[in-house]
Amino acid sequence: MIQVSNILRLTEIKIGDQEQLFDLMTRIYVPVYKHFWEDQGKSYIESLYNSINLKKELEDLNACYYFVHYNDEVIGILRVLKDAPLSDVPDKKATKIHRIYLDPKTQGKGFGKTLLNWVEIKAKDSGKDIIWLEAMDQQQAAVGFYKAIGFVVSGTFSFNSKIMHAPLRGMYRMWKPLH
Repeated sequence: MIQVSNILRLTEIKIGDQEQLFDLMTRIYVPVYKHFWEDQGKSYIESLYNSINLKKELEDLNACYYFVHYNDEVIGILRVLKDAPLSDVPDKKATKIHRIYLDPKTQGKGFGKTLLNWVEIKAKDSGKDIIWLEAMDQQQAAVGFYKAIGFVVSGTFSFNSKIMHAPLRGMYRMWKPLH
């Protein structure tokens, strides 16, 4: 267990946690993102959080994959790629925040900022120059949050999925310098 703050903890996700992970992501992802998908996100959740994909993701030695705990409740996930260059700034050593999802009922409590600060410290301690992530351009609250804590948009791309509504496929690559 990793103590991130006096109220947030992380535990590593293991292959035996697949069912809990699937249930959690169904509960916290679908309500926020269902309007992006023709099937309300069902196939996206099934493709990422099935046991075969989870096993593959857990075998990646460059990745750290955690449940986020607030008190005694699991409220989200955090997946970080320790060494992940960003093509927009190839001269910078980078860590990627691959996934960060928190229960919508925890929004506004500072948990996202606390987690990103923790990632930033870990990345800086390991000699990284930047942290970066990808965000849906239609999720203006998330994009605004990232900008407010120092991230800048460095590029755009389209999420490649036939079952995502075409006008909602826009994505930003965003990064933050580690001074």
